[in-house]
This record gives sequence, structure tokens and C-alpha cells, in this order.
Amino acid sequence: MGYVKVKKAAGAFDVVCAENVGMIKLNGSGNSATIRITYIGASTGTDLLELTSTNSGSAGGGFTQADVQAVNEAVGLIGGGSGMIDVSLSNTLASSTLG
Repeated sequence: MGYVKVKKAAGAFDVVCAENVGMIKLNGSGNSATIRITYIGASTGTDLLELTSTNSGSAGGGFTQADVQAVNEAVGLIGGGSGMIDVSLSNTLASSTLG
């Protein structure tokens, strides 16, 4: 399986599955915008992954459409393969939540 490695603070990271991705989009706007990843064929409660930035809600916080494009490109590069690929976003990741 392929995975995308998303950087968190202090050298930590979260791993996002790059398999069966149906949609990657910007959710919300401005300083509170998140990245929402929807998976195809997943059970309810595990079909949606929300990525929230460390600075969400404050000046310069939130993710941008360029971040969505970076995640989309990383998924495309590793999709169908195995291993992990890094992605650089405008803010570090605070949390990733299944919903």
C-alpha cells in the first residue's frame, strides 16, 4: 500500500493512506480551512479524513488550495505502489480525524 507522510510539529508525522481515495478538497475557508480526504468503499465513520493545521483559527492558519494540490500530487505519485512519500504543506499538521 502507498502512504503520504504529513509533517507535524517537532519532527512528528501522520501517515495518510493513498489507496481508494475518491476526493481531496479544501473544507472551509481562511484561517480555519482543513483538507478533507474521502475514501471509496470505506465503512461509515472511516470514509472521511480531516486534516487540521497547527495554526488553525489564527492568522496564517488553515490550509490552502495549494496544499490540497500537494496532497493530490503525492497520492498520484504513490498510488498503486508501496511505501511512503513526503508532502510539504504551508502549515504543519495538528491532527487527522476520521469521521
